Amino acid sequence: NQGFLSAFFTEICEMLSCSGHEVKVFCVKRFPHQPENMPFDIEIKQRRSILRDYWEIFKMFYRERPDVVISNFRYVNPSLFFGKILGVNNNLAWFHSLNEQMQPTRLKIHIKRLFLKLADCVIANSTLTAVQLYEIYGVKKKKIETLPFWSNIDNQISEPQSKTLFLDKKNIVLGCPGRMVAHKNQK
Repeated sequence: NQGFLSAFFTEICEMLSCSGHEVKVFCVKRFPHQPENMPFDIEIKQRRSILRDYWEIFKMFYRERPDVVISNFRYVNPSLFFGKILGVNNNLAWFHSLNEQMQPTRLKIHIKRLFLKLADCVIANSTLTAVQLYEIYGVKKKKIETLPFWSNIDNQISEPQSKTLFLDKKNIVLGCPGRMVAHKNQK
């Protein structure tokens, strides 16, 4: 995807690959396209039903037999489950969203709690997310690591500003919107 989170994961994969690790990225997409010039292997499958997508994830795990898995979003549950039954040594779940953003039902929270118990480590993208993982999803504190995602800002193309911004206010409030959607609290 074209976004900071994707850029972050691409940088992690490039760093690991350049350090001599074998890296494989697997995903299912509604509109799959193969990116070019990546120093690691990317396998993109056509997104279908959830059962078909889970089957594709299982087949990849079975074929590749990874030592470490980092999963996020819709891949967390099947990755944790298949990783456990297929003997993945380090199965990490990356948790990005606050509970308010997802608005899960009690059933979804219960299901996520069960799957997160299978993780060797749950990475939170903020301290607030880490607190919610502990308080709402019952993840043990010793299994939670907080690592905010980032991307090198030098990679962003911008036009030089000819105007200098002067403000008379003592306090300046800066906003940094992501996707413009209601659950991101952007009016």
